Amino acid sequence: VISLQNEPDVTVTYESASWTAAQFQTFCRDYAGAINAPVMMPESFQFNQAVSDPTLNDPAAAANVDYIGGHLYGAGVRDYPLAHSLGKHTWMTEYLVNDQTIATAIDTAAQISDCLTTGNMSAYIWWKTIGNANGLLDAAGAPQRRGFVMAQFSRFVRPGDFRIDVSANSGPLSISAFKDPVTGRFAIVAVNNTTLPETQKFNLGGITTSSVSPWVTSATQSLEQQSPLGMSGGAFTYEIPSLSVVTFTGFDAPVITSGGAASATFGEPFRLGVTATNSPTGYSAQGLPPGLVIDPASGVISGTPTAAGEYRATVIATNPGGAGALDLAITVLKANATVALSNLTAFYDGAPLAATAATAPAGLSVILTYNGAATPPIYPGVYTVVATIDDPNYAGGATGALEIGVTALVRHMTSLNGGINGSVQILTAENVTLGGNARITGDLLAPGMPEIRLNGQGVFSGAIEGDGSSEPGAYTITLNGDAALRHVVRRIDPLALPVVAPPPQPPGTRSVTLDQPGESAGDFATVRNLTLNSSVGLVSVPPGVYGNFSANSGSGFIFGQAGGPSIYNLQNLTLNGGSHIEIIGPVILVLNRGLSVNSNVTFSNHPAEWLTLEIASGGLTLNGDALLPATVIAPSGAVTLNGNATLRGAVKADRLIVNGNATLKNP
Repeated sequence: VISLQNEPDVTVTYESASWTAAQFQTFCRDYAGAINAPVMMPESFQFNQAVSDPTLNDPAAAANVDYIGGHLYGAGVRDYPLAHSLGKHTWMTEYLVNDQTIATAIDTAAQISDCLTTGNMSAYIWWKTIGNANGLLDAAGAPQRRGFVMAQFSRFVRPGDFRIDVSANSGPLSISAFKDPVTGRFAIVAVNNTTLPETQKFNLGGITTSSVSPWVTSATQSLEQQSPLGMSGGAFTYEIPSLSVVTFTGFDAPVITSGGAASATFGEPFRLGVTATNSPTGYSAQGLPPGLVIDPASGVISGTPTAAGEYRATVIATNPGGAGALDLAITVLKANATVALSNLTAFYDGAPLAATAATAPAGLSVILTYNGAATPPIYPGVYTVVATIDDPNYAGGATGALEIGVTALVRHMTSLNGGINGSVQILTAENVTLGGNARITGDLLAPGMPEIRLNGQGVFSGAIEGDGSSEPGAYTITLNGDAALRHVVRRIDPLALPVVAPPPQPPGTRSVTLDQPGESAGDFATVRNLTLNSSVGLVSVPPGVYGNFSANSGSGFIFGQAGGPSIYNLQNLTLNGGSHIEIIGPVILVLNRGLSVNSNVTFSNHPAEWLTLEIASGGLTLNGDALLPATVIAPSGAVTLNGNATLRGAVKADRLIVNGNATLKNP
């Protein structure tokens, strides 16, 4: 800091200079800005504000001034609102008396207190440091009484501290208080400038501390620390000796400013920094979730939670003044897990059929419900499957549909003379007769409560009651001769047959006939009708919408492709003797009209689930030794099996007829 002039407003015998207020204003406005250091003015002999007012009232001049300094010879202490309103610091830069008695030393303490409180100054400078009569140290460098008095302030009130308010001080003591806003360190300086001791109660508002430490300078003590004083109700009482300065030091306890709630996730790294005022020197915590710890130096809570749940922890921050606590609610969320459902298609076998759930991570417990019930279903139908992970540390789920099919789902089966390897569900309450050679390896599921009649020595294991309606009941299921049936399952409510819409009209316009092996049909996008004459061989057909397809002996069609399913829409399919159908991938074949297959028409030995035959109008007839692996859906027609024909798959049709040695086999 550069001061422009010392005591410009007093005439002295030693070398000096006089400045007027106007001269200060001019100099500060025109020249002080060139000084490469903070500027102080005017250091008036009696802190005469009139010397600096013109400069401060001139914005151009005031802009070049940083500090207002002054002396207190023959003057009292007063505030300087103009300087402070402009953000200028005011300093008391010189005072001196040639007296080293305790009384004048305490006068200095009172003057310092007045400068800092009444004058709102930020510095007090004693003139001079060394001198037997007036120095803070004597000629030999030993501290004198006034030096200890000033240390009651300077040792405990440090640069960067803020003065805090002292209110309701009606006694004779001069009291000032200061605090470091970063560390919470505080000092209360009490000056007793009387000849009698004074008992004073100090109430600390806005400060929480466990104790204060008194330091005393008096006629017999020189900046001597006393025993700490405990607090009672935020206050303490102390007897201030006569002609003394007592400084009470302490720390404001930490106040934790972090929020009172946090969330973490099981198995995932977690980090939360605890923040607090007043520079805590240590941290601790109780009740943290398993896997989390607090760093005692930084207050960072970190780790990986090992158990989900709701936790209430107490976090404590400490410093020499005491402790601050925070109730911290930590929610450890369950980690996300996934569920994959499988085994969602099954055929009725009379036993409960459950879906399978696999979890990631593996091995988690899963609760499965089927249309809201915990018990896996038994009977044909579609059931909504809800999978919910049941684990203390993981959450997740999945939804799917479990479809339980049956070998034959038909509206009508008034009689049966052949065999069914599987079970049949009839949808219409009408009389059913199983002929003497009829055999059903599974069950016959029927609506309502039909009467069961046995005529002969057949194999029958009795009736089972389902969970559907008991109506209707006015019809009979009859087993003749050696008919075989595991159970009649009554009270099975009818399901709806699927609907097969007629295929769309083909966009192609060409009718193509192939006569030679290897002959090309051209662009199938333009083909409407295709005829394969004898010995043409197999022709691969891409999925699409077509008209009438016909194959003769030694020829046939290849349907399907890798992946799939491949969808074919045909108005009509004619398979003459010796023709062949090859299925090389999942295929849905939609026919507008029914299909008849004789014994010398062959199909590839593909999995039954690869071919779904949907017939909009009419049905399917298998004759002779015909073998067809397929699921057949013919809601408007009959599926008829004659001779030794075998349908390896399932049927959903209006009617089922099985004669002779023909068999419908569950796939």
